[in-house]
Amino acid sequence: MRWATSRGFILPTSAAEMGGSIWFNLWKIKNRPFHDLRPGDEILWYESPTQHIRWRTKVEAVDAFEYST
Repeated sequence: MRWATSRGFILPTSAAEMGGSIWFNLWKIKNRPFHDLRPGDEILWYESPTQHIRWRTKVEAVDAFEYST
């Protein structure tokens, strides 16, 4: 399955910069897509300032948790 996440800032442009940090996604719609996201899925990283998809990554592991706010 393919999912999208949006960032309101410019993402790193090199694989070394991107790989040197831990990235996470907190979707605004509660519990979505926590119950559906699986290893092997693809996440598209949309950069809203440039209006481009900057990265396409493959999910290796999911650490899902619920939050109230």
